[in-house]
Amino acid sequence: MISLEELDLDVNLAKSLKSQKIFTLSELMLFKPYELVEKLNTSYTAIDHLFQEAVELGGAPDISFSELECPKSNSILSIVSPGHLTEFFGPPSSGKSYFCLNLAVCSLMENRDAKVVYVDTDMSFNFSAFCMIAHNKLQLSSLESLMKRLVLIRCGNFSSFASTIDSLQDIVFSANASLLIIDSITTPFKVFFPCSSADVRFEWSASLAKHSQFLKHIAFAANIPVVCTNQVTTNYKTEDEEDNTSCITASLGKSWPNYVGSRLLLEYQEGVRSVHIVKSSLLPNVKTEFSISNSVILLEDFLSKLFGQV
Repeated sequence: MISLEELDLDVNLAKSLKSQKIFTLSELMLFKPYELVEKLNTSYTAIDHLFQEAVELGGAPDISFSELECPKSNSILSIVSPGHLTEFFGPPSSGKSYFCLNLAVCSLMENRDAKVVYVDTDMSFNFSAFCMIAHNKLQLSSLESLMKRLVLIRCGNFSSFASTIDSLQDIVFSANASLLIIDSITTPFKVFFPCSSADVRFEWSASLAKHSQFLKHIAFAANIPVVCTNQVTTNYKTEDEEDNTSCITASLGKSWPNYVGSRLLLEYQEGVRSVHIVKSSLLPNVKTEFSISNSVILLEDFLSKLFGQV
């Protein structure tokens, strides 16, 4: 039995451990990381170092906090695949950005040595929601270690977006990124770069093709998931067609889907949220309801259906 006195501990941490009557490694291992953060009133980083020192002494197994807090087989990360581009599309308030925030937090927890690159083109990254997800879903009192590994890039115009895309591969590799998020892909091409003439439409299409191809390349080259959010448009059938009705489709035209590996439609109608995998070479066609509680995406039914069929 190894005493904690053998570890080179911070004086305040040692006092906190003693006040909680945690004297040995065996007693320490009775608690989960987030419980120690709260009990000892310390940071996640300090607890991380504490466990690493225990590992070096050979008195405890090599613990991955990500496995304890956010196992991939049960997490939202199960619906995005390394090497592929995944699109979440839907109307406003359907939950697209919440999916991105949940993916970012879970990826940071599962890959403690990696970063998440988050490109915010809507200038609406929700820091309070990000913190709430980490606190409520992962039970972390300190967000310092997570925030340090979030690479947030804000693009307020098409020029900054284009230059960001051009440098993304270097950013992703230098950051050892485990996930790349573009929220949203629509804004640069629909708001910053409106099609007002035939010449502009040609330039618009060429630019979309170039940047889409590069995002697909980054996913493959870095072997990470690349996630984009997209808005929707309503297409009305002409009077010559038999059924004069409308249908909702993703924005950015007919060529954009060719670059996307998986497409998930999010809807929010009459207080009910749903997610539908409408296209994927890796996932089955699944549709089910989901909910958002304290910014956390709850997908139990969806994941059970997914794993039941894959």
